[in-house]
Amino acid sequence: MIAEWLLLSRVTFNDIRLFTLELNHTYTCDECGKSFSQSGTLLQHQRIHRGLKPYRCEECGKDFSHSGDQRRHVFTHRGIKAYRCGQCEKDFAERSKLMRHMKSHSRTELYHCDHCGKMYKSKQSLATHLRSHSGYEVCCCDQCDKVLQHINS
Repeated sequence: MIAEWLLLSRVTFNDIRLFTLELNHTYTCDECGKSFSQSGTLLQHQRIHRGLKPYRCEECGKDFSHSGDQRRHVFTHRGIKAYRCGQCEKDFAERSKLMRHMKSHSRTELYHCDHCGKMYKSKQSLATHLRSHSGYEVCCCDQCDKVLQHINS
């Protein structure tokens, strides 16, 4: 019956995948309410709340919550920048940094500071700037363009 409904409706594979993921999100963080499909992923996430940083950079002693973060950090010491912008040829050590940079070439939208009127090309830059105006911790939502604030305690 469900298979027949799927054939007759205009449900995409992505719709089914998202629905399946929602059904499988059974591990919830008691601190923030974020849900995970695997218990191991929840345990890794909880390190952030508990301040646990078991992975250390042997070159500078900086500690990390996740092994992947530590591995990427090591590239900064070695000067490895494997990702290059095709428009301006600027190099980056991390793919995510290149992807954020690429947006700067195509973005026409500017982010405006309500306090002083300064304009920024990215919400991250605006968030960093906003810290200078108050004792608030500033966060950027990855899902939308909202900049969120909470009192730093």
